[in-house]
Amino acid sequence: MPELAEGVMSGTLVQAFIQSHPAGTLKVKNLLADATDAESRTHPPGSKANLGHVYCLESSSKALRGSCGSQTSLYPPLYATAPADKVIPIAQRDMTLIEAETHPRNVLLKFRDGESKIYWCQVNILS
Repeated sequence: MPELAEGVMSGTLVQAFIQSHPAGTLKVKNLLADATDAESRTHPPGSKANLGHVYCLESSSKALRGSCGSQTSLYPPLYATAPADKVIPIAQRDMTLIEAETHPRNVLLKFRDGESKIYWCQVNILS
């Protein structure tokens, strides 16, 4: 479990990064994931995920993370598409990183999309 100081420092660094850029310039271009061993086996041979590398998530991604009893989608459910539907890149959603909040065990990232809706992403700090 991370210490309080690690969580606070991580959040402070992210907030300093955000404040060092002009407002509205930190646009989300891609969402990336590090495939679990089980997930890597479901990707095509030779693909980044299959080879154990970080890979881009598509809007049809079914990748989940979280504790066993409460896993949630890595890709924002509001923007997800069915596997048979056209993939819509996350960059087209015009999401901007606008703030970070520090908590003892994680950092909460605040985003605003092109429709001025607010979304949060919890990033757990690993020790």
